[in-house]
Amino acid sequence: MTLTVWARRRRTLHSGPLAGSKFDWDKVPALKGIAAAYHEPGIREIWVEKSAQLGFTQGFYLNVIGYHVEQDPCPILVLFAKDGAGKRFMREKIEPMVRACSTLAERIPLEGRSARSTQDYKWFPGGFLQLAGSNSPGNAKSTDFRIVIVEEPDDTSKNVAGQGDAITIARERKKSYGNGKMLVGGTPTLKGLSKIDAGMAKTDKRRMFVACPHCGHEQTLRWSQVTWRQDSPVHHPVYGTHLPDTARYACEACGIEGQEQGFWTDTQKNDAVLAASHRPDYGWRATSTATGNAGFYLSELYSLFAESRLALLVQKFLEADHALKQGDDTQMRSFVNNTLGECWELKGKNADLDDLATRGEDYAEWTCPAEALVATCFVDVQRGGEESGDARLEYLIVGWGRGLESWRIARGQVLGNPLEPATWRALDVELAKPIRNLGGGVLPLSMTGVDSGDGMTQEAVFAWVRAKQREGRRVIATKGSSQHGRPIFIKPKEQDNAASDRASKWGLKLYLIGTDTAKDTLYARLTLQDKQPDGTLATGRGEGRLHWPAVFGTQYLEQLLSEVKVPGRNGRAAYQVKAGVRNEMLDCEVGNLHAAYKLRLPQMTEGYWQSVETALRQQPLLSIPAGVNVPQGTVAPAQRPATPVPLDPTVQSGSWAV
Repeated sequence: MTLTVWARRRRTLHSGPLAGSKFDWDKVPALKGIAAAYHEPGIREIWVEKSAQLGFTQGFYLNVIGYHVEQDPCPILVLFAKDGAGKRFMREKIEPMVRACSTLAERIPLEGRSARSTQDYKWFPGGFLQLAGSNSPGNAKSTDFRIVIVEEPDDTSKNVAGQGDAITIARERKKSYGNGKMLVGGTPTLKGLSKIDAGMAKTDKRRMFVACPHCGHEQTLRWSQVTWRQDSPVHHPVYGTHLPDTARYACEACGIEGQEQGFWTDTQKNDAVLAASHRPDYGWRATSTATGNAGFYLSELYSLFAESRLALLVQKFLEADHALKQGDDTQMRSFVNNTLGECWELKGKNADLDDLATRGEDYAEWTCPAEALVATCFVDVQRGGEESGDARLEYLIVGWGRGLESWRIARGQVLGNPLEPATWRALDVELAKPIRNLGGGVLPLSMTGVDSGDGMTQEAVFAWVRAKQREGRRVIATKGSSQHGRPIFIKPKEQDNAASDRASKWGLKLYLIGTDTAKDTLYARLTLQDKQPDGTLATGRGEGRLHWPAVFGTQYLEQLLSEVKVPGRNGRAAYQVKAGVRNEMLDCEVGNLHAAYKLRLPQMTEGYWQSVETALRQQPLLSIPAGVNVPQGTVAPAQRPATPVPLDPTVQSGSWAV
């Protein structure tokens, strides 16, 4: 039997007003096409971005589990956000379904406790069902499964004990099965942060088309086509003059205002959805060419439930709109997520990726404009994993000028395990490359920060920092802190002490970085614009401006914009990484800004900048470093001197000697 046939013949409902009756696809017609896709050749994953309360768990997940228990036994994993959710699912969904279906009760014993039956584990002949929380790495990595089901993916752990995203880890568990499947369904949350929305981008993006009962035009159901009268003689404090009970659905082809024909009642809408589910394609059509992953967009407009009547949906929308006008967006966010099954997009003054892509400047890596007089570097440590990629060291070098105007000079990565000394030696080679200042001279690195926040690699970072400090170079170990209101730079903590409990001469200090404050600063500076003579706004030169070479490409910009500030439950907003986006370059930007504050660059006077510029331009014109092309008419850069170039007449800065 197929999944759709098994559910119709074998499944008995265990709860709700229809408890005790046979499962009927006509009660949830939009789910029938999703279930049919389960047997389509070549489909490895099914993603469903949906509204809440559509009967999805009953109509799809439970049917899949019951089908495999009876028809096609195998190991099944159901992944939840937390462990407790899985145990409730077993108690409230699985066990009642087994009791209601005789064929399942024969295979899964519920009475008594044994090694083969617990609150989160059920054995049956030929397979087993494991319910697990995404917050534990052991849960998602314990064994191999042929079927992996993810409940509400947006709530699952983004980084399980530093080993990567829970969904990615769970996906790896089915690799040993050639016929394995992964099913992911849930309600989306915020645009850019939603895992279900990010996953849908890699599918064939199917939408359900229904035919107009008046003209036959096939279309997808959209909220913009729901209409109602707004001429109530009595003004309601919440609904105003709107009349929710007059709600109808307007056909996009023949629904003309002022005419009765072309507007559907609830009954006509539901009949259209039901009729579509009986077509050979069940009403679903792909809108993308992606293969291997089937994706379904499903809003409450496709629901036949009484509580999903158009009048009630309009009433819910008007209540949310009223709250939004009072400054509370929570109800409207819930309406968009839970009723329309769409992502809520935060409105703000954040920089736009397309706009930033046009701002790349025409200079090569490992060079910088004449105005960049101080160079810093930050190294982000990645020990690798299923989600984070290969083990490596990522670095970004930034040049600073007056008013903390900055230019990105070079970015790169050193592949290798951070626990291996060879990886750090390879980093030494990278950081020894000369930085050509187009005004003349070779710019030394005045400060290098390294991320030591990963406990597994912390001692390796500390060892490298200590070694560089003994060589007289300005290298510091850092750790991010997202504590609300923490400044970008604060006094460091001593890590190494001498026997007398005083700081050791070569003792290492750990610098905490106020990451939220640094990100606020960076994102604010990305939006700086100047008014032009014609009244338009444009990004130019000046205090606080950020510049980068066009050769960095969009990958750098995507990582730069990889996080979004999201309101928290305690009323304070916090940064979250966008789903499926790397954030190493943002971390490196934060680290470089911290290095600039460590050097006290925002406090430096014009006299300081003149002394630095003079020292840079007066470097001896020896030979051009290998591989450096000098355009005609520019001053030839000098070989990097063995002695550090002073940033301050009284301070010697460490640098890599060529």
